[in-house]
Amino acid sequence: MAYNPNRSYKENKENETYNPSRLDKKNNKVDDNFYEKGINAFKEGNFENAEIYFTKAIAKDPDIFLIYEFRCSVREKLKNPDLAYQDALKMIELEETSAKGYIRAIRALKQLNQHTKAQEILHNGKQKVIQNGPLYQVLQKLCLESTKNNSNRNPTKNIAKQRRNFVGRSYDFIQLIPNEIVHDILRKLPLKSLCKATLVSKHWRNFINSSPLLWCRLDFTSNQICNRITDQVFRNYAKRANRHLRSLICYESINLSDSSLKILAEHRCTRIEDFEITVNKKITSTRFTMFFKSMGLHLININLLGTMASTQTVKVILETCSALETLNISNCSKISEDPFNPQKVNSKVSNLRELYLQGCPAVSNNTLDYLFLLFPKLVKLDLRDNPELTPRIFDGLSNFSELESTRLRLLKNEYNVMRPFDESFPSFVNSCLRIRDFQFSFFTSLTDSSIQSLTQAWHELEILDLQGNIQLSDQTLRHISENCENLRVLLVGQCPRLTDEGVNFIGNTTLGGLCGSLEIFDISQNPNITNISLMSIADNLINLRELYISNCPMITGSGVAYLARARCDKLRFLAVEGSPNIASDAISYARRVLETRGGKLSHVLNERGKKLFV
Repeated sequence: MAYNPNRSYKENKENETYNPSRLDKKNNKVDDNFYEKGINAFKEGNFENAEIYFTKAIAKDPDIFLIYEFRCSVREKLKNPDLAYQDALKMIELEETSAKGYIRAIRALKQLNQHTKAQEILHNGKQKVIQNGPLYQVLQKLCLESTKNNSNRNPTKNIAKQRRNFVGRSYDFIQLIPNEIVHDILRKLPLKSLCKATLVSKHWRNFINSSPLLWCRLDFTSNQICNRITDQVFRNYAKRANRHLRSLICYESINLSDSSLKILAEHRCTRIEDFEITVNKKITSTRFTMFFKSMGLHLININLLGTMASTQTVKVILETCSALETLNISNCSKISEDPFNPQKVNSKVSNLRELYLQGCPAVSNNTLDYLFLLFPKLVKLDLRDNPELTPRIFDGLSNFSELESTRLRLLKNEYNVMRPFDESFPSFVNSCLRIRDFQFSFFTSLTDSSIQSLTQAWHELEILDLQGNIQLSDQTLRHISENCENLRVLLVGQCPRLTDEGVNFIGNTTLGGLCGSLEIFDISQNPNITNISLMSIADNLINLRELYISNCPMITGSGVAYLARARCDKLRFLAVEGSPNIASDAISYARRVLETRGGKLSHVLNERGKKLFV
C-alpha cells in the first residue's frame, strides 16, 4: 500500500514507505535523537515542538529527504505555506523524480493563491516523475483538475461564487499574523475572554493552551467563576502556566482546599508575585505556612482576607517574602500581635507600603509601635473594627510621616488619660501632611474644631469618611468646603446634627465650594435633610456620579424629580431606600431618566414592607 498525502497520519501509519522505523539507511541517515523526538511530538499533535526538532535534525543532516517531508507536513499543519513551499523545493532538489515534493509544493502555492506558479511546478513534475511511481496517479489527478478549472474559469460570471467560497472557507486569519503579535494581543485579554478565545477554532485552542505566557495571570475575579473553581479546575489552569505564573487572584474561592497550594508546588509555580485567596476556610494555616516558606521569595502582594491564616503564617511571610509591598490579613481571627514584635520575628520585609489589619481582635495600641519599627515607610494602613484600639493610637500614627491613607472605625473611648484625644489628634494631623484618604467614623468625641484643623492641614485630601460622628454639625461641612478643593468622596451619613444649611455650604462657590470636584456624596440617615438639599446638589454639584440619600424622612418625591430634571448629567447611581414620603411616580420618573444615561436607581418603599422598585 502506497503513502497517500490526502490521508491522515493514522491512515498512513501502516504504510511501509511512511514508517520511520523502516528507513533506507543509504539515503536517509537520520539523527535518531532529534528525529525521534520530532516524530513523537508529531504523533501527540504538538506541531510547534515537532518543527523545532525536525529543524535541529536538518541542521545536523541537511540532505535527508524524509526529514524535509515531515517538516513540510508539520508546517502545513501550522498553516505556514511559505515555509512549507521552501521545504517542498528542497525535496524536489534532493529527489526530482519523486512526486511527493511536487505535490506538497502545489498545495503550498494554492494556499498562497499563486496558481500560475503551481501550474509550472505541476508541468515540470509531470515530465520528471517516474510514471510507475506510487504517487504518479495523484499528480496526474491534480493535473486534470487544474486543466478543468482553467477551462471553466470565467471571472465575470463566477466572481460571486468565488466570494462565497472564500467566505465559507474554514480559515483562521490569525495564522497570517506573526506569533509575537498574536501573543501581545491575547495577553491583554482578561481570563474569561481568553477562555472564550479557545472556542474559536482548533488552531486557536492549541495555540493558546500551549503558550504558558498567556496564562501567567490567573484572575478569577468574576463571582460566577470563583464559585465554580475547584481543585481540579485549578490544576488545569496551573498546568498551563507552570513556572510562568505571576499572578493568582481568587476572591471568595470557597471550594479550594489544601490541594490547590500543593498543585502550585507540583507545577513549579515559584515566581508568583501577586497572591490573593480570600474568604476561604478550607485551606489550613499549616498549608499557607508551608506554601509561603517554600514559594514566597518573589511575592509582592499577598491578600489573605477572611482565611485561616495564623500567627505562624504571618511570621513566615515576614521572614521569607523580602520583596513584599502589600499585605492584607484582615478578618483573620487567629493572628496575634506577636508577628509584628521585632524581638520575636526576624523580618526581612523592608519596603512594605500597604498593610490591612481590619477586624483583627489582637491588634492594640502597642502594635503601632511595633509597626513603626518594622515598616516606617507605610503609605496605607487599615485598622478598622479592632475593639482594643483607643484614641491613643494617634500618638503611634504620628510617627508615619509618609502615610497617605488611614482608616479607623469604632475606637473605644478612654477617660482620665494623661494625653486626651484633643491633644493627640492635632499632633497626628500636623505630622502626617500627605493624607489623601482618611476614614474616622463612629467616634463620639470628634468635633467641628477637629475637622477644622484637619482640613486646614491636609490640602491633598481626596476621600473623607466621617459617618456616624454625632457631634459634627453644619460647621464641619463649611470647613470642608472652604479648604478641601480636591475632595472627590465625602461620606457624612448618620450625622444627625447636619441640616440643609451645611449641604448648601458644599456647593457655595463664594466659600470655595466642591462643585467641580465632588463625585460621591453620602448624606443618608440624616433626619434634618430636606428637598432644599437636593435642589442645592442638583444646581451646583455638576460632576456628581453617586448620591446616597437613604432613610431621610423629610425628602419627598418633588425633590427627587427636581434632581432628575437638573443638569446632573454625570449622575449614575441614586440610593433612596427607606424614604416613605417619596411617591412611586417620582421614583419611576427618576429611574427612567437615570437609565437613559446608563445609570441605576436603588429604592425600597417602606409601605407595608412591600418592595416596589430596585
